[in-house]
Amino acid sequence: MVTTKIHTESVQDLFLTFCFTGFFYQSFTFLSHIFQYPTIVDIRIENPQQIEMPALTFCDNNGVNRKKFCSKFPDRCMEADPDLCFKYPSYCEFNATTMVPQPEYYSLINELTVENVSEFGHSVEELLINRESLLQNNLLDIQPEGPFVRAKHFTGKGRMGCYSLYSVADSPQGAEMQQISGLIEVPAVILTFDVNEEEEFIPGRKTGMYLSVHSPYMGNNPTEKGIFMEPGKTYRIYVNTDREMLLPYPYETDCLNYTALWESRNRTGPRIQEMCKHKCLLDATAKYDNCSFIFTLFPNDLEICDLEKASDDFLEDYNTCKDLCKDDCAKTKYNLNVQERFTRDFIFDDQPSENQTKLIKVEIIIEKSEVITFLHRPQYLSVEAFSYIGGFIGVWLGISLVEVADFADSMFRIIRYAFKKKDT
Repeated sequence: MVTTKIHTESVQDLFLTFCFTGFFYQSFTFLSHIFQYPTIVDIRIENPQQIEMPALTFCDNNGVNRKKFCSKFPDRCMEADPDLCFKYPSYCEFNATTMVPQPEYYSLINELTVENVSEFGHSVEELLINRESLLQNNLLDIQPEGPFVRAKHFTGKGRMGCYSLYSVADSPQGAEMQQISGLIEVPAVILTFDVNEEEEFIPGRKTGMYLSVHSPYMGNNPTEKGIFMEPGKTYRIYVNTDREMLLPYPYETDCLNYTALWESRNRTGPRIQEMCKHKCLLDATAKYDNCSFIFTLFPNDLEICDLEKASDDFLEDYNTCKDLCKDDCAKTKYNLNVQERFTRDFIFDDQPSENQTKLIKVEIIIEKSEVITFLHRPQYLSVEAFSYIGGFIGVWLGISLVEVADFADSMFRIIRYAFKKKDT
């Protein structure tokens, strides 16, 4: 009897130890996972009445106005010869002067500065000749920003004078809110451009405009993420948005609330991650060389510096700063659908005028569609974690130890009896 009691107590102690070990191991594993702060993604579908008006950046592919250049530097120009006029009739047929730049000055396109654009480039009034808004007239009161210079290649070759509308990349102002179209899709804004084809600087260069539609909180180079528009065409650009909401540290998405940071800095500085990195680039070049690279998109009025000036000290400062530019906690992605047609196709009962073959028309339509928001949220709330731990206790320690001990004792007796009978 004493031996049976000892066996029962031993089994109880062994089983109790096993249960506590299992409980602590599973709890430790679960808490280790929780303290990694995992997230899950919920999808929310909304139908808002208005969204932030996207910014528009446009650049003149020509870069330099031939007439202005030859008026300012007559010694750098020459009279167009008959062969050139025959090959490129626009050089001679539509101009009061047939003065053209000498070939050795074509490389000016690769060295264009903001001052050059102001002197002999196309002004914004010459490029953007008309604006209309059928929904909100306040959009017509906002003046384009610029000029600034963008290049077709990161080395700085193929520079152009550019302007922006509705951009607040480095502004204390908030983005303009734009009403979404109803049943009938009405353009938020209609822009008409004149590329001044007759003032082409380099013979044979394709005249046209680069245009990009992008977040109002960022700078942009239309040659990288935009479209090329040709004279005589109308471009309808349909815009809709997707959103993503992340969680800050300690969650694994580890984002940064740039809007709150912008507010704390008296409404200065970048408001999205991409502009944060470009601000780091600008600060590093300004610190060491008091200039800015051609591909720097954060607004500035510094001179353009050469890539050769990227010293080791500059790279160290830039990389240190760039690593602090975390992902945005609230991101908006603009999705575009571009429809291109000849402008004369919109003239149904009249003969198209000459201007309709020379001008570019752009209609920005904020499309009526569902806005999908990808919402990151904590995978476990504190109350859920408490419930999970309680469940572990129920699984591992909630079993009756007495019943388990009796079951183990019975099994021990049955096995012992079976062995004794076998021996007999």
